[in-house]
Amino acid sequence: MKKIALLLIFTLMLGATLALTSCNNNSSYEEPAVCYHDWDEATTTSPKTCSICGETEGEPLSAYEVLNDDEKEVYSALKNFASTLNAPSSLKLIDLKVGKTSADDTTESVFVKVSANNAFGSPVTEVYVMEYGRLDIGGSSWYSVAGAWHHYGSVSKINAALQKYFNDMGW
Repeated sequence: MKKIALLLIFTLMLGATLALTSCNNNSSYEEPAVCYHDWDEATTTSPKTCSICGETEGEPLSAYEVLNDDEKEVYSALKNFASTLNAPSSLKLIDLKVGKTSADDTTESVFVKVSANNAFGSPVTEVYVMEYGRLDIGGSSWYSVAGAWHHYGSVSKINAALQKYFNDMGW
């Protein structure tokens, strides 16, 4: 009787062990690991991504979302300016700087150098002064602007946002 009781206890323990270590009769089952995510910020090419497990969250950033406030101001002015052109999608930002129109000036202005196709399809480069969120002909050549230059933003980031806008508009 003692042997039967021991055999019964052994059988029950073995059955319990197998039941606890397998899932649906799959002996290779492993309890999932918990990831305490370490998120890498989203970029224009990839959404927010965990550097540990690779899980993603959200969508990649738009070209506009990666612009800083100064770049957004220039982008908006260029976008509005593009709508006045014969070939708006030909508009390209060449350079962008802050400086003075003369040595006597007490304030600095944002100067925008752009290229766009004219009515004949030929590229033309002009320098504009950005005032009140729009571009005005500055009356200055790029090289006649006095004072120390300070870069005002990333030309490539602004051009990428413009290109996306032009594509969305079907231009």
